[in-house]
Amino acid sequence: MNRVKPCCLWRPRRAALLALAGLLCASVARADNLDSWNIFVGTNVTYYSNLFLLPASADARLLIGTSDKSDILTATTLGLKVSKPYSMQRFELDLNIIDYRYRNFDYLNFTAPNYTAAWRWSLTPYLTGNLSSSYQESMNNFYDTRNFRQQNLRTVENQRFDADLDLGAGWHLLGGVTQDVSKNSEIFVAEGDTTINSLEAGGRYVFTSGTIVKYINRTGQGTYDNRPVPIPVVLLDNQFDQTINELSLKWPITDKTSLDARIGWLDRSHDTYTERDFSGTIGALSVNWNITDKTLIRGGWTRQLSAYETLYSSYTATDNFYVNPVWQMSAKTALRFRYDYATIDYKGAIAPTSLNGRNDTLNTALLAVDWQPLNALSLSATVTDSRRTSSAPDSDYKNATAGINVQFSF
Repeated sequence: MNRVKPCCLWRPRRAALLALAGLLCASVARADNLDSWNIFVGTNVTYYSNLFLLPASADARLLIGTSDKSDILTATTLGLKVSKPYSMQRFELDLNIIDYRYRNFDYLNFTAPNYTAAWRWSLTPYLTGNLSSSYQESMNNFYDTRNFRQQNLRTVENQRFDADLDLGAGWHLLGGVTQDVSKNSEIFVAEGDTTINSLEAGGRYVFTSGTIVKYINRTGQGTYDNRPVPIPVVLLDNQFDQTINELSLKWPITDKTSLDARIGWLDRSHDTYTERDFSGTIGALSVNWNITDKTLIRGGWTRQLSAYETLYSSYTATDNFYVNPVWQMSAKTALRFRYDYATIDYKGAIAPTSLNGRNDTLNTALLAVDWQPLNALSLSATVTDSRRTSSAPDSDYKNATAGINVQFSF
């Protein structure tokens, strides 16, 4: 299979986006009334009762060096947001630097420079699109790792160009090209480092009522970046092809109720070991209902398929159901609640093991109060409770968190 090297395909775009970011930062100093920009500073302090998501039966002292499984994380953010128009164009930058500091397990400390930059371009009122780049860095979740003594960061990069041609009478022709890169700072067996280059094409129809129906075909070629050749002993490939066909609907049912839905089919095939191939339904459904001027409720469902390369699984199928009511108690205060119920099925085993057919159930509840006493100041307090039950032995856990967030914007 002939593949274009990602570095050759994307290096000019990255340089252009860096230049765009520099232009936006320089323009902040002379922003006028037509510009929208602000600087923000924030601190979030969160207590975790079970940071590493250890089961109750685990010997914490043996695994993490102490019997105390809790920790307090302080995350300090410095950010800049810019949205600047030039004629028919608009340039946007969302840049933030987040410093993470753990009180007990300080070897996990890190600083993440994150950004999203975009050029909302327009050649004519009928031919528009986006050129964008993003970079996000975060700690790998301890959900399924057993390496508790080492920091493992995950970076996700996205480069994208897309176009929308308005054909008239509500019809639009869509196309785009995307690169997605995911990397781990340390080996993470279940989710390796990948690069996926994708082309997409499709169309959408906009009804006079505001309802939008869209179809997209996305075809991609992927590589496992730290795996130059396949590994036969565990059937790990180094290349794959992925196709997604997706139909979506945005429906403003009434002034107070709207529905977003998408349904699709994902197919991933590997170059060498077809035992790792998988396919299936993906999708999402969300309903927003503004019950009164001060109360609204959101609810929905999502389904995802994700690669998960172990002996007992080649991929996971995750179904998540959620409900999210919000009460705007006053102009400055809101109360939020969210409950998620998720099931994760581990499929595509390549060898008989005791974990074949594994399935997990997650229950997560969140309660939060938001208060904005000033336009430039916002505060929130949050408590959560998350629990997992699993068919895998010694994998159940409970974790409670409590956090306070303060943010100033200028």
